[in-house]
Amino acid sequence: MTLRASVHRVCGYFLMLVIVGHILAVRGSSVFFDVYPGFGGLAFSIEFLPGFFYPYYFLLGMAGFYHALNGSSIAAGRLGGKLGWRFTLPERRLAIASSTAAVVLAVSLLGFGGVWFDVGDVASSDFAKLAQELLGIETRP
Repeated sequence: MTLRASVHRVCGYFLMLVIVGHILAVRGSSVFFDVYPGFGGLAFSIEFLPGFFYPYYFLLGMAGFYHALNGSSIAAGRLGGKLGWRFTLPERRLAIASSTAAVVLAVSLLGFGGVWFDVGDVASSDFAKLAQELLGIETRP
């Protein structure tokens, strides 16, 4: 198995592992409690547990990006073969696109976390209040 196929597979496994929890956290709050996470929810989660959520969001974003881009390349190649033309995203371009996505994602996450600008009082968002209530935590002194 090639490195490209191995990374594709690991990304898929990671996405399968976290998707249910991610959907419940992001969409469950709106379905069950009429609370929409939005920017405040994302910023709150990063502020509340930065050691967990910075890596989590980075890995989630990168796994999704790589798996989608490489998978689309595979699908296009197979579909193209049936239509008489061949397409495969060269490994170098896949690596450049993934590296660029990693930089953009890291810079964006730092922005969401309040490193580049003031994100305000994220603990006062509706999502933060719901999380504090459900988890039985107090983020304010």
